[in-house]
Amino acid sequence: MKKRILGSCLSLVLAASLLLGGCGGQGIDSRRRDGVYTVTPLAEVKVLPATGKTTDSQTTGSQTTDSQTTDSQTTDDQNTDGQTTDGQMTESQMTDGQTTDSQTMEGQTTDGQTTDGQTTDGQAADGQSTDGQTPDTDSSDEPPLEEVIGPEGISYEALETIDNTRLVAGYDPNERDELNRPMKAVNYQGAFGHYNAEFLRGEEPTILLVFTLGDDNNTMDSILDTLKVRGLHARFFVTGYIAKQCPLVVRRIIDEGHILGSHSFSHPDEGMNTLTPREIVEDSMAMQNYVREAYHYEMTEYAFPSGIFSERSLATICQLGYHTVFYSFAYDDYDQTAEPDPQASLERLLRELHPGSIYLLHGSSTTTASILGEFLDTAAARGYNVIF
Repeated sequence: MKKRILGSCLSLVLAASLLLGGCGGQGIDSRRRDGVYTVTPLAEVKVLPATGKTTDSQTTGSQTTDSQTTDSQTTDDQNTDGQTTDGQMTESQMTDGQTTDSQTMEGQTTDGQTTDGQTTDGQAADGQSTDGQTPDTDSSDEPPLEEVIGPEGISYEALETIDNTRLVAGYDPNERDELNRPMKAVNYQGAFGHYNAEFLRGEEPTILLVFTLGDDNNTMDSILDTLKVRGLHARFFVTGYIAKQCPLVVRRIIDEGHILGSHSFSHPDEGMNTLTPREIVEDSMAMQNYVREAYHYEMTEYAFPSGIFSERSLATICQLGYHTVFYSFAYDDYDQTAEPDPQASLERLLRELHPGSIYLLHGSSTTTASILGEFLDTAAARGYNVIF
């Protein structure tokens, strides 16, 4: 019974931290370097569908505080699967069924935990409490606590408590603030930015270029050439299909110094919010592991398919360690059977320029490929810098 109470308490604590504090300290380093988020590379995670536990994990002899590792950093052989050995909660770490603030790693703890069998602050070793009572060890009819813990310390039970209302990162071009920024992007940045997500980037005259790749990427060479001759870089988000079917394009993106990000493995058109947190993790890690093995590249950024998300799905992606990029501008360049007029499109891209803009474009669009150079040159003449 006490294990169930412990599991419920842990889930509530994790849910509260997600809602109030985003992903700080949850396996992610959201510091910026030269205006760009830097994220600790994801550890390789092998999900066991039945329990969500990971395998083949190793730990170092370092100490932990509040269950976190120092600086959230790992080496190639350390904590590779998001779980620790010798660092799991045991019955000997409870006093009258209550746990202390931190878990142990190779017997070393802080906050009043035991060290090599010694006790502090009135706690006793070997499962004995100070009043001579032993913790309840009867759990014959209850699943292990680890069954509610997934990769990188994710609590699926806690994530299930977060709102899953369907949201879309689109915008009304007529609803803008005094800086010409779309109000929806402004509001979403305020509401969800703590999940290491960007809908806008500040108030400077800058453009962040984001491309998603479609089934036909014959225009990608032209887009990459346009960026290369101007010394500019962008973010390119790909699905599992693109990663497998377009290796030359993906390799060129990486080799020329652009950021390659995940657009999910399966690209559910109805939105990631239709998946459970466990299914989102499995989809994301399938994508991460394929790109790692095929291209020896660690993706640290994520773009939701069709811009559809929910607070729950965003929190799940954040817990995996990704920086999520949305957009403050997009237009209908995704339909190759009905390409928009190039001149009208160019005028729209320029008319909707705004500080901190994040432009979502599609790598399969002949219109976008044909007007990209002129758009970038005109925006630069107006004082806008393409940032990376």
